[in-house]
Amino acid sequence: MYQHIWQGIQHGISDGSYAPYQARRFYRQLQGIRNRAAWEERSGQYDSQDINYRLQSLHDQMHVAHQRGHDRLDQQQQYNNDWNRGQRW
Repeated sequence: MYQHIWQGIQHGISDGSYAPYQARRFYRQLQGIRNRAAWEERSGQYDSQDINYRLQSLHDQMHVAHQRGHDRLDQQQQYNNDWNRGQRW
């Protein structure tokens, strides 16, 4: 799941649907979950259900941000198309 989320962040950056601050926030959240899982494992208190819940929650947040990013990009493209159409003589 970690790799899937990492790749999802990379995808959001490459297609422009994530703003840089969003990608940094997602990277920090992922790293925090990994750190927590490592600490839990070292301390003998690993809770796979909690870690999976956190990963799924981050994944869900990323999907919402990705869709909103695409909606924003689509609106910008439509605005640019409308503006360019109005500029033709």
